[in-house]
Parts: sequence; structure tokens; C-alpha cells
Amino acid sequence: MWGDSKEKGVAQASDEPVMRYPLSPLGRQALWEAYNRLCYYCRRSIGFRELEVDHLVPERLGASAEVWASTRAELGLPDTFDIQGLINLVPACRQCNGDKSGRPFFPGRVAIDLGRISGRRVEVEERIALLRRSDQRERARAAVLVAIAEGAMDWPHLRELERAHANDQGIFEALLDGFPFTDRAVAVAKSDLDQRLDRPVEAEPLDGKGLPLMRMSGETCVVHTLREYRQANADEYFAGTTFTMAMEALYFRRPLTLLELVAVARYPDVSHMASPRLGLSDLNRLPAILLFVTEEMTSDDVFAGQRAALEGLTIQDLLDRGEAQIMAVSSMHLRLNFAGGITFLMELMRADTNDDGIEELVVYRVGGPEQGTYRSTSIIALAIREAGDDFAEVPLMVNSAGQPVADATSELL
Repeated sequence: MWGDSKEKGVAQASDEPVMRYPLSPLGRQALWEAYNRLCYYCRRSIGFRELEVDHLVPERLGASAEVWASTRAELGLPDTFDIQGLINLVPACRQCNGDKSGRPFFPGRVAIDLGRISGRRVEVEERIALLRRSDQRERARAAVLVAIAEGAMDWPHLRELERAHANDQGIFEALLDGFPFTDRAVAVAKSDLDQRLDRPVEAEPLDGKGLPLMRMSGETCVVHTLREYRQANADEYFAGTTFTMAMEALYFRRPLTLLELVAVARYPDVSHMASPRLGLSDLNRLPAILLFVTEEMTSDDVFAGQRAALEGLTIQDLLDRGEAQIMAVSSMHLRLNFAGGITFLMELMRADTNDDGIEELVVYRVGGPEQGTYRSTSIIALAIREAGDDFAEVPLMVNSAGQPVADATSELL
């Protein structure tokens, strides 16, 4: 492998083999998950066994020191750029990988791609760390099982240790960005929150230029990270156009709120929606008051009482009456039309977010009239309080005493 040959003048990379090509199974899994299990080129879903690891800068260009030096100069790459490292690797399906091998090398296209995947490298490394921790937990669990078999520990003690360890690690699956039909939930650990605050937000519609914000005084700023966005909010900057408001809600406000939720979240003591797994597709358990009504956006007396009229009804009740229509539904999202309005619901994560010991379904809600551009967005929590009950909205990050749930060690809150 040319990356190991010092005499060829090629930069040496980390001694960590899992971070370089050929990737270990753990490294391949991390790469696959970091790109949402999609081919980098055609964006189609690929199975883990179908995954092929492709080099953006072709391996052949590192065959000699002379060719490699010329390639680096053409692409503006530093001498330390590792052609076998994560900075140059992407997941591909067999067809795209084969097609790419037969195409000419276009430096401009590759330079753009390298810029796009630079942030993904950090995510791949984080996933490798998470997968390692998971592997270590399994080994520790096996050791505990031996202790139980030898009579040195009982099952209740084991469950107590597992819960304490899980909450200490604080790793939750959350849909940080994108939509459920294009992206997958990612594992977010409490220990990674600071790093995620400072990671540049990757949003294709913004084309890497950041989110422009403004103040009433006319001052403007551009934010690229969630930390910058949070500070800009504190300084009273806001999105001034319909487009930037949509980008703000999707790529900045929602992920920031989710990180705040992870900071306080705990693994629940009990869940009434885990077995069987209940969610947004269980329309007979979803309260009708989740639907957008015109009363939300106006104080006109004509629309007064719309929400109160939905009390005690489920979304299935409205469907049975022919008053609501499903536009799209899956286990992760739901889109409906009702009374001239549109409602979109999307599952973001599951956890105990208000310290009551019960698992909640954290949902992103978007609502507005069918005609027009007005849209309201919010993040809410739904829970089934007793087995057999319907979903009901519950306070988010607020405990039974009405006090904010806060983690004193978190800088997010």
C-alpha cells in the first residue's frame, strides 16, 4: 500500500488502522452510517454487505511521488493529505464505483467533493468511538454474566448497573437533520455535545455559505455552527426571509433543541410504547389537537374554538368522518390535511426528557394553511402515561413540579 512507503515521499498517516483504507469492519460500518447508509454519488440506499469504499482522489494518482506531488498541487492539497485516510473515502454502490473508475479525472469536481466530506470525517471518527464503546459494553456485560453465574451478583443488581452506565454515557438516537425518508437517526452522546455545537452545519441549500441573519437595527451576520447560531439568537439576530426562516428551523433551531434534549435526557424506567412499538402511524392513539387549525395564527373570532372542538378526538376519528386526509405516513412521519390546513409530524428521538421515568416520543411539528407561506414549527413531547392509553402531549424538559430539567454539567442549558 503506497501510503506505507516512506521512500515514495507520501505523507504518513495515523498509526490507527481502523481510520485508513482498507477499513476494518468497524470502520466500514462507521463510514456507512455517517453517510446515512446511502451511496455518496447516486444517494440510493445500500446494504452493509453491498458497500464499496471509494477514493475521491483515485489511488492510482499516488502511485509515484512525482504524480502525487503534481496531483496535490493541482487540487491545492497539503503535503500531509492522506489518500488512504477518511478525508478521501466515501461509501459507494458497485455501479457508481465501477462507473467512476472508467471516467476521466476532473480536479474541479473532486475539489468540491473533498470540501463537502471534510465535516463527515469527524462524524465517522465519532461513530468509530461509539461503536468501540458499544463493543466494550458488551464485553463488560459478558464479564458481569460470569459474575452472576458464579453467584457474585444478581439480576436486579445487573439491571441497576446497566441503567446507571447507560445514563452516564448518555447515548441517544436522534434525527438531527434531514427528513426520515432521506436520513437516519444518529447516535448522539452527551460527551459529544460540545463538538457538535462547533461543527459547521452542512445544508446543501445554503451551499456552505452559512445562514444569514439580521437585527432590527439593520446589522447582519452569518452563522455556520450551532454555537454561533445560539449566540446570534441571544444577540437578537433573526432570519429575515421565508427561505432563511425555513433553513433556520430545519438546520439550526431544531438540531440545537435536540442537543439540549440529549443533555437532559435519561433512559426511561418504563415505556408503554415500546412493545408493541407505537408511534406516529398509530392514528387511533394520536390526539386530534396535534393538527394545525387557523385559530393558531389569528385572533379572529370566526376561528375561535377550533382547537377546543378537537379535544377528546383522535386523528383516526377525523379520518373516519372524512374531515382529514392523509397525504403521507410512515413509522417516522405523518402529513395530513385538515380544515384548510397542513400538519407535518416527524419523530426525532425517544427518551425520558422530563425526569418522570416514562419514555416520551419527541416530535417535530410543522403547521400552516394550505394556501400561503405561513408555517409554525415546534418540538413537542408525546407520551402514553398508562398501558392502553392514547398519546398525550406532556411538558418537554419540565418536571412534575414545573421546574426546568437541567444537567448542571451541561454548557448547553
